Amino acid sequence: QKMISEGVEIILGVLEDPLFGPTLMLGWGGIFVEAFSVSAWRVCPIETHDAEDMIEEIPGLGKILCGIRGAPPLDRRALVETMVRVSGIAHAFRDLVHAIDFNPVKILPEGQGIKFLDCRIVLRSDVSDK
Repeated sequence: QKMISEGVEIILGVLEDPLFGPTLMLGWGGIFVEAFSVSAWRVCPIETHDAEDMIEEIPGLGKILCGIRGAPPLDRRALVETMVRVSGIAHAFRDLVHAIDFNPVKILPEGQGIKFLDCRIVLRSDVSDK
């Protein structure tokens, strides 16, 4: 695999809530998951404005995406679109998928998109030949 050194790491995931169904989670990724323990949650599926609100709930993420201390702006549009798509997939396959974990996800400079560096999908235990 190609080494991805640029960008900022986040975590993006879905967990099935017993009451609400699939819920989308956004937070700092990689080693920062344990360091900051901050996340934003929404019931799936979400819309663009929900994704934007989630980004602003993670301390510093909105500012870092705009570019800070000479760093280039990062691809916020790609992150928002991905969040909306992942939530839609989780909602569409809610009868099959219990959890999705993308960690880390690298947000690259503006116009370059995002890269998923690791993924884990957990199927529901009560799924049998669906």
